[in-house]
Amino acid sequence: MRNNLWDLIATNDYTGDGHADVLWQHADGKVLVWDIRGGALVGSSLLAVAPDEWRFADSNNFTGDAQADVLWRHDDGRVALWEVSDGALAASAVLGRASASWQIRDTNDFNADGQADILWRNDDGRVSIWQINDGALTATSLVGSPSNAWRFLDTIDFNGDGSDDILWQHNDGRVAIWEISDGALVGGGVIAQARSSWSFWETRDFDGDGQGDILWINTDGRAALWKIDDATLANSSVIAQALGAWGLIA
Repeated sequence: MRNNLWDLIATNDYTGDGHADVLWQHADGKVLVWDIRGGALVGSSLLAVAPDEWRFADSNNFTGDAQADVLWRHDDGRVALWEVSDGALAASAVLGRASASWQIRDTNDFNADGQADILWRNDDGRVSIWQINDGALTATSLVGSPSNAWRFLDTIDFNGDGSDDILWQHNDGRVAIWEISDGALVGGGVIAQARSSWSFWETRDFDGDGQGDILWINTDGRAALWKIDDATLANSSVIAQALGAWGLIA
């Protein structure tokens, strides 16, 4: 979202107060945090200036301090982390470098240490995880190599083990879960097939069991929920029907 020369690039908790804040970047590279509490703006702080060659990649907690940090990628492939504390830049460091054939697909906790890691996918299909601990790259692993007929959808913990897993969909509609533990593929497979009229919307724990579920939207406006238990499809049901010009946005 753009506000004149400012782009809203992320929302997350950058102050550790349990409230989501707003991260902005100006056209000149300045990066600003709006401190939000009780639904109101209570302060703002300039983190730093990101040069043109650095692109925002993601925002997540990479240090385990309950405060979101900011991940950047340089045009030459370098990946850098800005550690944020109390809405201010506490430290910055280059984590490593990846060739242009590798793209960041997500950041999440793939080894159950309470700190976000980085999920990569290569143009040739290979999938890799960079494990991050205390703001540093501690291990890399090749997770698998699905064909490019499989599209990455999302990551969430589908089996309640504290490690986030990977959700895929094949061009033919099949949906698969890769169970991840300690940064490695330990199980999973195809859980069901979605007809072409259904589009993936998001993953979230909709039933409070500590395991992610999957929300789908049909071209006719219906919303369906796949409840997942131990990385398998437990049941599915249509939960709503959009009326007229109404559509689900978030």
